[in-house]
Amino acid sequence: MAKARTKKQKLKKAVFTLATLGLLGVVGTKIAQRIIRGRDDDKDGAKQEQPATQQRDFMTMAMEEYYPEVFIAVEELETNRQTPKKQSGESRYTYWNGLTWVYTVDKNGKIHQHACTGTYKDQAAQMNRDQREEQFRLHLRFETFKRLQSAINGKPNINHNMIIGLCMAGYQLPGHMSDIAIRLNDAKNTQEIMDAFKYKLPSSSSWREGTLKRRWWCGAYAAGLITAEDLLSLPKDSFSKISLSNVATGIKTDKNGRLIIDHFKYDKATVKYALNTARTNGTKEIVENIMNDSQSGRDAINFVRYGQTPSTTASYDHEKWKKEYDAAVAEFQAGNFADAARKFESMLKDYPNDALLLNDLATTYNQLGEYNKALECTTKIFTEIKNSSQYAAAYYNAGVAREKLGQYKSALANYQQAQKHGNKSKAVSDAIARVQSLAAKISGKNKYLAATKMLTTSPQVRPHKMQNMRTRGSRTYNA
Repeated sequence: MAKARTKKQKLKKAVFTLATLGLLGVVGTKIAQRIIRGRDDDKDGAKQEQPATQQRDFMTMAMEEYYPEVFIAVEELETNRQTPKKQSGESRYTYWNGLTWVYTVDKNGKIHQHACTGTYKDQAAQMNRDQREEQFRLHLRFETFKRLQSAINGKPNINHNMIIGLCMAGYQLPGHMSDIAIRLNDAKNTQEIMDAFKYKLPSSSSWREGTLKRRWWCGAYAAGLITAEDLLSLPKDSFSKISLSNVATGIKTDKNGRLIIDHFKYDKATVKYALNTARTNGTKEIVENIMNDSQSGRDAINFVRYGQTPSTTASYDHEKWKKEYDAAVAEFQAGNFADAARKFESMLKDYPNDALLLNDLATTYNQLGEYNKALECTTKIFTEIKNSSQYAAAYYNAGVAREKLGQYKSALANYQQAQKHGNKSKAVSDAIARVQSLAAKISGKNKYLAATKMLTTSPQVRPHKMQNMRTRGSRTYNA
């Protein structure tokens, strides 16, 4: 089984499926207080949402698929202000996790945006956690996801991980999302994904170092180097605890005295450094503990871990699930694939829509040579559960099954989809090269057989032309 991570689940003992793509978490201290405010360069004042049908459709999808991870990321990245505070040079007050607007919804369901000043500041000060979380959701719909929809439109190369990284950056500065998205869509490797986030920085020099630190985490998420599970395990507001010199190269100031860099670093040592540094920020509460204080926070965690919506997660007992899951993983690691399969199958009776379990069962079936059963698992993920966070792993597992079944063109398409959905591992690139070679050999063999059939059944075929066809076919087949 290849070693990789998904944006959704990081296994603690060993990498179990190609669902796992990331390594990392988030870091920081109170240096971030003046940096991570959820605002843009827009002027103050009330605004009104005018949703179109297409926008509502996108919003529904975004709130289902992107919201849980964005919620977790913001809970980590932002300073929690229980009392609204006005920063120097700002016209709006900041409250809770970087919000500077207060939202209301009219009787027609339209969202209205108001600057957090005056009576709206007083309202913000009186809100409980549930009310503030609702304000956060309204902010995503009115601002962040609306900008996201415009930013990614017509950019087919932007995958799920990139979208979450883009939202992590855009929650702070939504006006920068379009320029970052252009670079993400054009990125051809991990370095270019990371560096897409070094552009469009705040004009204020005092913000730039903290923003660059934050952008490193945005890039790491976009590149599949960190996961939501990583963020859950870290102390809140920890991103800026890292040293910029340890995560970037070519640090200098421009002609205006503003901080700039050449490249973000992303090697394993940098990832390990950032994660270890984040976890030493012991003065802050762990993100998972904070989110467990509210139902919507628990729902987000359940979606990330199990791929389940709130209506299907009420019966989840995480401790029970983890104990059973670890037992199944242990069987797999010991090479007892049949026993591992039985344990995963048993778990799926209790958690029938758990996309992670289905992916791990598909991986196990592939080890057992039960390739059609593996395809049944991945098909359910695509057609019934529709949890896009598990698509990278599901496409890879489907590719393995189809490759073993000799369906090389379909396998190639699956591997390419796995890559498109965020699995940039060497295992996937090797698989793509392998099935392309196999498909070419089969194509060459088929040409040879077809030519031979023509020679025996079609007297009109000229012998010297037949020889040319046979030579080309054999040469391709034997390559």
